[in-house]
Amino acid sequence: AAGDGRDGDAPSASPTMDAVDAELRHLAHYVNLAPAEVSAREQALEDLEAAVGAAFGPAEEERRCVAFGSFSCLPVSCFFSDVDVTVFGIADGARDARNDR
Repeated sequence: AAGDGRDGDAPSASPTMDAVDAELRHLAHYVNLAPAEVSAREQALEDLEAAVGAAFGPAEEERRCVAFGSFSCLPVSCFFSDVDVTVFGIADGARDARNDR
């Protein structure tokens, strides 16, 4: 039953707390990414990967763009969140002589 502590619900404390809980659940559902928003962000990552490939040419190692932050964990990503990305495979790890000063 609702509010009995099972299924992730906290035991009911009062009708007021039940109302607050319901409102927070409603808000979480509202701000969660819609499937079309997830698809658009995934397409943006693919487009970025293609642009990186075009800008840096053929890669000796695997080149990839990887999301981190809230988009990498969809339950905490919301429609106004940005997409944090790191790009692997565009630098060989060698230090630039200018950085040795």
